[in-house]
Amino acid sequence: MNKSFKVALAVGALTVAGGAFGAATTTFAVTTNVVATCQVTASAMSFANFVPGGPDVDQTSTINVKCTTGTTYDVGLGAGNFAAATTSTRRMTGTPAGALSYSLFSDSTRTTNWGDVILTDTVAGTGTGMGAGNDHTVYGRIPNIVANETAPVGSYLDTVGVTVTY
Repeated sequence: MNKSFKVALAVGALTVAGGAFGAATTTFAVTTNVVATCQVTASAMSFANFVPGGPDVDQTSTINVKCTTGTTYDVGLGAGNFAAATTSTRRMTGTPAGALSYSLFSDSTRTTNWGDVILTDTVAGTGTGMGAGNDHTVYGRIPNIVANETAPVGSYLDTVGVTVTY
């Protein structure tokens, strides 16, 4: 057999073998569901010193709510820890004794009480994503009322729960 014929035969066999390989393709679906979720943080509300018989003392706090885009929510504020407190009659407990009345409002004129009854005295919002979120200002006031004029000297504290319902 001729050498050039053997080389041509070998190259032909490789060409046929290479052409015998095929390709099969398919696709697959990629799915998920984005679920409604919210996160909430709040800054402390630290009032300046209250002087009985003096002017009202005002302060603010910021509540930041991060919810999945399009998620509607309501922010409610609890009554606090004082035994007889309600969302419209909040009180800080004093050390060593005593109580000091204060109020929390959802408006800068301090006329709309901020409570925890949805569609009545909560603050509504719509989520804009889990990035910066939405800030809600809480407007606080220690009023110069008769009950506060008898508060004894000391430090006063309360803890208010923040609930985001979505």
